Amino acid sequence: MASGATACGVVVWDTNSRVLDANVTARQQLGMSLAELMGATSTPWHLSLPDGTPLAETEYPPAVASRTGRPERGRIFHLIRP
Repeated sequence: MASGATACGVVVWDTNSRVLDANVTARQQLGMSLAELMGATSTPWHLSLPDGTPLAETEYPPAVASRTGRPERGRIFHLIRP
């Protein structure tokens, strides 16, 4: 799902905010193994927009996809680790 060579971290969530997959770059950036991420619904990171504006959890990709019934694709976020 999130495989392939890319310099960007990619995390795939379902509409219930469970992590389904994460590419190697994302796992390295998060400092977590795929086993630690798989099925997780709570994560220690937060997202912001590219301009640094914090993203409300209601605007995280899984929440938007669940609310709209459409997949979230192509949005770019910055990851804020605790």
